Amino acid sequence: MATGVAGALLRPWRLPAWVAPVVCAALVVVAGGISPTLARRALHPLVSPVAFLLAAVPLAVLLDRLGFFASLAERVTRRGGG
Repeated sequence: MATGVAGALLRPWRLPAWVAPVVCAALVVVAGGISPTLARRALHPLVSPVAFLLAAVPLAVLLDRLGFFASLAERVTRRGGG
């Protein structure tokens, strides 16, 4: 676990932050530290939150680039009197 966290934080060879934890987890499964069934059961509750993030984060970035949040903040400030 420490190697996966360190790899995510230090990002050796400029790899994306997710590579080291995923590789470490796969190695644990392949080495027999945890069964594939148990690993699947552990990942199941994460499917919905990760799917939400995969949809919401790009949408939020797009809205920010279009100026939606700045415009909304300006309107709220004007209506609230500062």
